[in-house]
Amino acid sequence: MLRQVIKLPIKGKTYQNVDERELSTMSPYLINGRVDEAGVASRSPGTLAWIDLGTSDPVDGLHWDDVFSCLWAISDGKLFKIVDTAGTNTDVSSGGVALGTNTRTNFANNGTHAVFANGGRMVYAANTGVTAYVGDADAPTTVTSVDFINQYILCNETGTGQFHYSALNDVTSWDALDFATAETLPDVVNVLKVVNDEILLGGPQSIEHWWNDGTTPFSRKDGGYISRGVLAPNSIIEADNTVFFFDQDHKVTRLDVRTPKVISVPYDKTIGQLESGTSVIGNHLTVGGLSYYILHFPSDARTFAYDYMLDDWAEWASWNSTTAVYEDFPCRTFAYCKDFGFWVAGSRTDGKIYKIGRDYHDLAGGVLRFERRTGHVDHGTLGLKRSNSLALTLNRGTGISGSTVEPMLMVKYRDDNDPQWSNEYHLSLGLMGNRTIRVDLKSLGMYYTRQWSFAVSSAVPVSLIDAEEHVDFL
Repeated sequence: MLRQVIKLPIKGKTYQNVDERELSTMSPYLINGRVDEAGVASRSPGTLAWIDLGTSDPVDGLHWDDVFSCLWAISDGKLFKIVDTAGTNTDVSSGGVALGTNTRTNFANNGTHAVFANGGRMVYAANTGVTAYVGDADAPTTVTSVDFINQYILCNETGTGQFHYSALNDVTSWDALDFATAETLPDVVNVLKVVNDEILLGGPQSIEHWWNDGTTPFSRKDGGYISRGVLAPNSIIEADNTVFFFDQDHKVTRLDVRTPKVISVPYDKTIGQLESGTSVIGNHLTVGGLSYYILHFPSDARTFAYDYMLDDWAEWASWNSTTAVYEDFPCRTFAYCKDFGFWVAGSRTDGKIYKIGRDYHDLAGGVLRFERRTGHVDHGTLGLKRSNSLALTLNRGTGISGSTVEPMLMVKYRDDNDPQWSNEYHLSLGLMGNRTIRVDLKSLGMYYTRQWSFAVSSAVPVSLIDAEEHVDFL
C-alpha cells in the first residue's frame, strides 16, 4: 500500500467540449464563478435591488446616454429616463408613442436626440424628455438596429440588404434615395454597428466593413468582407475595440479588426446542443476588474459568461432552493452608468433594475449559488484507492456582520461514474473575524474514480483556493 498527498484539480479553466467522464485533471463545471490569474475560482457578481419601473414586462433595453447624462430604460414599450443615483425616473412616452415589447432595444444619439429601435418605427427623444416617432414618410419603418457616425443616424431595414441614413444631424429628415446595399453577397443586413469609425454590416452569412468616404457618402472598404455571419443579431457587442457575436455555425466568435476567431471551443459541445439560434442575446459587463461577454440563450433558459481578459468560460444561473435545480439567470440587459459610477442589470421578467457588482451576493433577491466540480479524478491510475482525508483551503470569516448563522461550504462526491451523489458534508466557513483558512474531512471511503462537487449558497464571498487528498493506493 502506498500513501500519498495529492492535489485535487480544482484550479484552472473549465472545459466542456468532451464528456466530463473523460476529464481527470481538468474541471468541467463552474456555476456562478470566475477563475482568476492564479487559477482560483471565486463567486461571480451578484445584484442589489435599485429601481422598480412598475411594469410587468421585461426590461428590454438599458442604455447610458453620454450626451444627456442619463440612463434610458425600456419596458412594456415605454421609455423611462433615469437621472440620478437614487433612481429618480420618468416615463417620457407620450402621444401614443411606444416601442415593441419583449424584444431587445438598440440605441444611438446624434447629439440632439436619442434614437431607439426594436423592430418597428424608430422613436426619438429630446433631452427634455419629449418623444416622437421618426415620422418622415421616407424613413424605414421596420428597424432593429441603429447607430451614429459623423452626424448621420444609420439604421437597417428588416428583411433587406440595405442600410439607410438620415440627413446630417437631423433624425427627423430622411430621403428614400439615401441608402446603400451590402455588395458582396445577397445577404440580409440584420445588424449594423459603428466600431472604430467603421460601419460593420452583419448578415447571417457575412460581415462587411463600410466607411464614410466623404463623397458617396458611404462605401465598402477595400478588403472589408468577412465570410463569417452574425446568426443572432442581438448577440453582437463591442467591448475594448473588439466585436463579439454568435455566428452561423452556432459558435461564439470574436473579431479582432477583421480576423474572426472562434472563442467558444471549451464550451462548443454544450453550446452546440442548444436551440436558441437567432434569439441569442449578448451583453457586455465590466465590474470589479472583471470583463465579460455574456450570452443568453432564451429558448434554453441558459446563460454563459466569457471572461475575455482571461479567456475562460462559466455558466451563470439562479438557484431554486425549493426544487434544488438551477434556473435561468434573472437579468438580460446591462449598462454602465458613467456618471453614477456603477453597473446595472434589467430583469428578464419584470420592470426591476438592479445594481450589479462583486460586493453583492444574491441574484434578484434569490440565491447566488457558487459550484465547482472536478472531473472524474483517478490520480493517474485505475487502481482502487482509499480516501483518508480531504483538506481544503478557502476564504473564511467573511460572514454577514452580526449574524450568528455560519455560512457553509457543501461538499459531495460520486464514485466510478455512479449517477448518484453522496450525502452532502457541510463545513463551516466561519463567522466574521474567523481567519483560519483550512477545513478538513475524514474517512471518505474507497473508489476507482471520484468526482467532487464544492458549493456555497450562503450570501458571502467565496474563493476555493486549494484542495489536497490523502490517498492510499491499494
